[in-house]
Amino acid sequence: MFEKLTRFETSDQTTPGTAYYRNTYDQVKAAVYAAAKEMGMEVKSHNNDHKEFLLKRNSVEVIVTAFSMTIMETAIDLVVMTPVLTSGKKIAEQFFSTMKKHAQPK
Repeated sequence: MFEKLTRFETSDQTTPGTAYYRNTYDQVKAAVYAAAKEMGMEVKSHNNDHKEFLLKRNSVEVIVTAFSMTIMETAIDLVVMTPVLTSGKKIAEQFFSTMKKHAQPK
């Protein structure tokens, strides 16, 4: 039987919203890997062409999409898929909080 999942997406219109960093894409990529490890998540796939990462922990999946605004500014948005009783918003907040340890917020 399939488990019902909920979906939470960050954007400039949500809270938490799009996160902006004063870092290059490569620095943000390293921060995503470090944040995922710290949160006990595994990076299941990573696509440099599309600047997307798939992170997974148990039944929680997070798609991280990075956007290079300038050479020294990168933004990221998340799509969080969680079981019904787990808050995708809380996972997003936790991820962004962990990212602050590894990347310089704007």
